[in-house]
Amino acid sequence: MEWLKNLNQKMRDAREGRKKAAKEARLERIKVKCPFCKDTIPSNATKCSHCTADLTSKDARENIESQIKEKKKILIIGTSIVCGFFLMILVIVIGSISSSPQQSVKTQSVVSIGGEGVLRSSDDPSGTVFLATTPEALNQLTKTIIAKDAVGLLQLAIEGKAFGVTNGTRIKVIDSGVGTRGVRIVQGVNPVDQDKIGRSGWVPYEWVKPN
Repeated sequence: MEWLKNLNQKMRDAREGRKKAAKEARLERIKVKCPFCKDTIPSNATKCSHCTADLTSKDARENIESQIKEKKKILIIGTSIVCGFFLMILVIVIGSISSSPQQSVKTQSVVSIGGEGVLRSSDDPSGTVFLATTPEALNQLTKTIIAKDAVGLLQLAIEGKAFGVTNGTRIKVIDSGVGTRGVRIVQGVNPVDQDKIGRSGWVPYEWVKPN
């Protein structure tokens, strides 16, 4: 059975070797400042390529380890902030997708071209109405809202094909299509709407309500 023990030992050694190699590769990618000359070096370097200082001493290693911990801390904080930001956007988007163009069953007066009205896609006064920047983009926007595809809606906004304003935002109808209206933002409801004033977009006609 000695051969089996030797085989197991070799397998353990091989695993340890792979782990060590992976760790060395990670350390190679992490760049730090030389404790002596402040030149940029790999964190696993044993000798500075710039000032040729020995980096194996206790003080040098403690300095380098401190830099590595600080970089990891910054990376974790940065990742948390980015993830939190996108999570917040997704929550807002999902919360705003509370009704689709097909859910409007009330009969409203039609606002003609040149007339003014308000945008309202739901009964939530703090909800968001999304506008497409072109008639073609409106088709994509409508499908995305019906599917409650929050990620797809966010992608349309990133691509500049859609933007949102608060329910009740005042608009002027400047164009029309089959079941659609081209509108221009006249007055916002909240401060966040102010930078949208003057912008135009397309919405389903049933989202355009009389004053």
